[in-house]
Amino acid sequence: MQILSLILLFLALVLPLNAEDWKTTDGNTYNDVTITSVDGDTVTISDQNGHDLVSLKVLPPNLLGKVRYFAAKAKDPNIPTYFKLNSVNQAKALAQQVHLPLAWICSWNHSLTDRDSPPESESGSTQMAIAALQGRAIVIFVAADDEWSHSPKIILDQLVHLDDGHLPDGHHFLTPKVVFSSPDVTKTFGRVSYTQMQKTQKAAIDAAIDAINNDPAAQAILQGQPASAPTAPKSQPSSNSTPDDDMFQKM
Repeated sequence: MQILSLILLFLALVLPLNAEDWKTTDGNTYNDVTITSVDGDTVTISDQNGHDLVSLKVLPPNLLGKVRYFAAKAKDPNIPTYFKLNSVNQAKALAQQVHLPLAWICSWNHSLTDRDSPPESESGSTQMAIAALQGRAIVIFVAADDEWSHSPKIILDQLVHLDDGHLPDGHHFLTPKVVFSSPDVTKTFGRVSYTQMQKTQKAAIDAAIDAINNDPAAQAILQGQPASAPTAPKSQPSSNSTPDDDMFQKM
């Protein structure tokens, strides 16, 4: 356990972890949190007040997922920042293990390595989305160059929604585009378009994650609990709606 704590501390220093605010089930709030170590049933965090020990028992499911993710990363440092389409089974297994959604990011291969790209550019938005989702979802990168049409049908159906408005030459969407799904890829939780990311950057990703975290049905699926009674489906934005009608296109 001491070795695991040391590895997690090392990861906290070298990985692009996203500081965020935590609210525990016992009513405490921690601001600008970064995980530094996990020891037994407690997690050590750094926040605006320095360092705190927080019991895992008071963490809501989405924060437990984050802790599980970094614990898994500590045990296996070879877990990638993002999985490719040819390793989707490993991504699904990890998502089931840590109870986090899958985030399918469709973009061009060069967007992964372009340097000094403007934040609002396709490359800048792609890299931002991957970084922003670490510990919050298991990322699968789908290359728009040659892979996107081979995505699972349930994901492909969401990619081709006209969330960026009507595009020339029969194109359905701009890249990057993010689709969220259950670990077994039988349910989608929503999507974020490039137009949304271009306008609000990380706020678009945060809104998507918040919507999933606050959706009892989505959380039941992620935690492997029995599904509750079905509710009336939410209406989808029409193809005539403007791209900014919804920050997060929820299923």
